[in-house]
Amino acid sequence: MALQRVEGHDVLLFMMYTQEYGDDCPAPNTRRVYISYVDSVKYFRAEPAGHRSTVYRALISAYLHSCRRRGFRHAHIWVEPPRAGDEYIFFARPPDERKPMKREKLRSWYVKILEQAKQEGTVRRYG
Repeated sequence: MALQRVEGHDVLLFMMYTQEYGDDCPAPNTRRVYISYVDSVKYFRAEPAGHRSTVYRALISAYLHSCRRRGFRHAHIWVEPPRAGDEYIFFARPPDERKPMKREKLRSWYVKILEQAKQEGTVRRYG
């Protein structure tokens, strides 16, 4: 999760639900990580503006890097966007934030993360 101080208040901006299965877990989940849900709200503030996705991608990439360092060998990312009206993590969004991202746009968002992680040596391959 990521928080930022906004107008004197700590505001939760980003949240990711994961499951981690170590060496003691039986196959097929041995040393696997699952990223089930990623959600954010549009309160993030940056200078210069327009880096919300940049920061959120960096958080996911850093998580994957941490998993690799800790011995996890496989990561699975759930890429199904919520349907209109569904809320995975953050509830009671303003109406202008309720339009879910299309599946292909969300998938390409994750591909950018995985491509960068591949260039950095965190990810060997993905599909």
